[in-house]
Amino acid sequence: MPPNPHTAPEKQPDIPNITLYSWMSMDLGLKQNLLTTYAFVHHFSPNGAYADVPVVALAAFTGVDLRRAENYLENLSHRQLLDLTKTDTGYQCRTLVYNEAMAKSYCLSAAPTAYSDIADNLHFPVKGLTVPGWILTDAALYGQLKLLYAFFYQVNRNGQIMGTFADLARIFAFEKETSLIALKSLHKRGYLCLERITDTGFICLIRDMGLTQKPSPVRLKVPDWIIHSLCIPQAAPLIFYAIINHYRKGAVFKSTYTDFEQSFGFDKVKVNGYLTFLRLHGVLDVIEEGIESFSCRPLATHALAAQQLFKARQKTPKGRARSLVDSTLRQQVFDRDGHRCRYCGDSGQLTVDHIVPVSRGGTNALSNLQTLCFACNNAKSNRTHFDPDICRQKARTASDRHPNHTKKG
Repeated sequence: MPPNPHTAPEKQPDIPNITLYSWMSMDLGLKQNLLTTYAFVHHFSPNGAYADVPVVALAAFTGVDLRRAENYLENLSHRQLLDLTKTDTGYQCRTLVYNEAMAKSYCLSAAPTAYSDIADNLHFPVKGLTVPGWILTDAALYGQLKLLYAFFYQVNRNGQIMGTFADLARIFAFEKETSLIALKSLHKRGYLCLERITDTGFICLIRDMGLTQKPSPVRLKVPDWIIHSLCIPQAAPLIFYAIINHYRKGAVFKSTYTDFEQSFGFDKVKVNGYLTFLRLHGVLDVIEEGIESFSCRPLATHALAAQQLFKARQKTPKGRARSLVDSTLRQQVFDRDGHRCRYCGDSGQLTVDHIVPVSRGGTNALSNLQTLCFACNNAKSNRTHFDPDICRQKARTASDRHPNHTKKG
């Protein structure tokens, strides 16, 4: 399509001719975009005088977006190479190292401290974690990144973080490959500036994204026993459990899906997935999972309860009691209930269900067994309390989708 003659062409930023000096890379150790960024600023401040730096032109020169260009400036400021002042219109900068002699002096003093070898085990001081509301609702961060960024946000020292993969494995049970992927994802999104990665650890700078986010009054406290004692194997369900436990009223947490998404950033699909995930891991009792709202009960609300729950899960293998329901006991249950499902009244595809699930300590006593059809049994799953109306609705949906599906009793 030919250009519209009546539309003014978009004005491209003026990019000056930039000189890259060898001491910038050799003595200062700058590479790639940091090198070009420093050379760009040096063009405007060749003698250490304050100058207005056009960030739009810098972004075009380095081939990145505005946020990443600002991140490069902040990175150089943390390295004590720039004196950076943010103004209403952009940035005022002055170079702190602007010739070869100063670069060699910087190389002998500041550089070794900035790039010192990473210790084998630094032991982050973690006594619980506080996650600001803007991190919870930030759509650019999924569960694992939310947890890791909130952790860095809490433990950083003047914007710098030095850590080891052993620390992340000890605190969050992250494997080294998982940690590397998360660090690179945060770097790619502009939340971190990775300075160095070794076989054992990393050095990075954190950017306070809360300054550009919509403020939220919500602050989530994640105690250390939720991280360590419950052994929840994924970060997003771990945060979800911490929300449920922190904001519950009494023993039960109840909310609508709309309110939950506005407060914490998890939509209905994710909530339903986390409810199922935590229920299958035996740490959450799902009371109601309706169309517009849900309610659940955390099975561990403090450190001692978490330890007791973990010991109980270790002592009770899943499926042990279920295998003892023999054909004679199954026939007694069917005869008692009139060979019909207790929820929907259907007489086809009947199964025997534990009223109190085996994972919750239920036994094979006749009083703890009931007759349910296949669809109602699947809908109830391992809940102890369930709304029969919702179960009937799910049963009808399952029957419509799988009319010929059968399950052995």
